[in-house]
Amino acid sequence: MKKETKRYSLVEYCGTRERVYSSEEEYAELLKIIEKSNRRKTSKYYFRNITRNVNTEGMIVATIHLYNRLTMPLTITELDNMTSQLSEQELFLKYKDKLRTRESHTPDINISYFENKNKDEKDAVHYDRRIKYIPVLYKEDEKYLSEQYIKYCLDFHSKKEDINFFKSLANEFSPYHVVGEQVEEIFNSADKVKYQGRDPFYLYKAAYDLYGALIVERNSNGTLIRDDEGKYQISRRRLRDFGFFVRDYDISLSKIKSPVRYNGQLITKQNSDDKQLKLKI
Repeated sequence: MKKETKRYSLVEYCGTRERVYSSEEEYAELLKIIEKSNRRKTSKYYFRNITRNVNTEGMIVATIHLYNRLTMPLTITELDNMTSQLSEQELFLKYKDKLRTRESHTPDINISYFENKNKDEKDAVHYDRRIKYIPVLYKEDEKYLSEQYIKYCLDFHSKKEDINFFKSLANEFSPYHVVGEQVEEIFNSADKVKYQGRDPFYLYKAAYDLYGALIVERNSNGTLIRDDEGKYQISRRRLRDFGFFVRDYDISLSKIKSPVRYNGQLITKQNSDDKQLKLKI
């Protein structure tokens, strides 16, 4: 049985800080200081997603994104077990003494993890010390981790002949090579339903086959892993990925949270924490 080794933290996004440096050596030293701070268990903040530009005077301008760390690093299952008992508002209340967002605005709270720049993101903005988001699982979201509810949603979209939904689903998981066959079948079924009048049930079947192939845990060789009871082990992360795709399908792009876009308003009063931050970086 494969154990969860990746760790995640619940964070509140707190905007950016800028620092100006005259040399590459100074910028490299900044990254070292930040890396050390991010590893420190007592640190209240993560400093991640750092970009750098050279201004007209030849100085290096570093933009550092700041994340208020609400929890220590935990497995995704441990975080889900905590947040799935709460609504979004209840989570805000739980951490109200730690939040730095004004009460009249919505805090930008997500689950974060560290990751190096992916090969498929060559055209994206280059970030040093990358941080990424996955959604928080609230109690109203638990149904999206239920196989029966996923089947209901897939059936609903197939009966509507929602070709865009199924093609979007296939595109979402096309980077996973282990489900390449299932992804291709969704594209084929979508075209046949749209242009040849094929029964839309085949959209449902192809998507459900993708779901079944995606959520099972594999080892580094791609071999399926069984749990202690002999059943195929479920990947919590990929189960979430599929469920949240279904949930978020109709959310407008402007509402999808990004680890480098703030959706609230910071408390502007400088406190002792901010003064310490300035000294450290």
